[in-house]
Amino acid sequence: MKRILITGGAGAIGRNLLRDLYALHGPKLVVAGYNRTPLTGLPKDGLSAQVDVSDYEKLSAVIKRYDIGTIYHLAALLSIAAEENPELARRVNMGGLENILNLAKDHDLRVFWPSSIAVFGSTAPKDGTPQHAPLDPEFEYGRNKVEGERLLKQFSDGFGVDVRSVRYPGLLTPGKPGPGTTEYAIEMVYAAVRGEPYASPLGPDTVLPMMDMRDATRAALEVMEAPKNRIQIRTSYNLSAMSFTPEQLAAEIRRHIPDFKLTYKINALKQKVADSWPNSIDDSLAREHWGWRHSYGLQETTEYMIREIGKEISSLPG
Repeated sequence: MKRILITGGAGAIGRNLLRDLYALHGPKLVVAGYNRTPLTGLPKDGLSAQVDVSDYEKLSAVIKRYDIGTIYHLAALLSIAAEENPELARRVNMGGLENILNLAKDHDLRVFWPSSIAVFGSTAPKDGTPQHAPLDPEFEYGRNKVEGERLLKQFSDGFGVDVRSVRYPGLLTPGKPGPGTTEYAIEMVYAAVRGEPYASPLGPDTVLPMMDMRDATRAALEVMEAPKNRIQIRTSYNLSAMSFTPEQLAAEIRRHIPDFKLTYKINALKQKVADSWPNSIDDSLAREHWGWRHSYGLQETTEYMIREIGKEISSLPG
């Protein structure tokens, strides 16, 4: 079996997907890619490589050196970071994907690439947003993802590249939150476990689609394992699990931490981004075509995060 490369191995999806791939294939068949800071905590036999996805030649060298056959291409700038630095976002999000796809064409690689609910804009239905709703995002990250989906179809239709993709909602997992819009939910749980109040950057009635990271990584593996003839969409599949507001998350937290206090300090940019996204997603085609089913809702995910974050905090020195 050829090896599997994960770009963006230090990110939230990358860390969790690495764990799942190690369990499936063992550390010798998985290469964890990082950009600047070497990864820590890898298994004894774990492989890692510095990967700048915007550098075609260096990326090509890694693929040849490690005999790569499959790439989970996760390296990206997320929503707020992309809005603050659009030039870098285009170089990483678009230039990196184009490099990956050209190498996939030349070396017969299989590719997983995550898109996002950020592809939808204000013209798409807010509730139960369908698979083929208009894609007219108002912010840089969403525009990057739309262009990325078009590249996937171009390389699939034109060159036969086996590339597969899902549109992730906000992803919930223990670990340091990133700079994205939906990460407020992770920040809120951390504050609650530490016994601190939390000031939400989004308003109390802001509904956003979310997903437990355990479901998200399983979806990536399942869509890659599905028979090729069952992958009928070569842009990106809608994916869904739950939707909630900050108030609803706080209410669920209080089932475990009754004294938790939620206040509001609205971040104008994050609120504008959130307001442009759907309230809920219709993922019926993913369920029909390759059998997608989510396992975790708000109650199970909140309980899991409180438990795991509690373990993390209690293990810290001092």
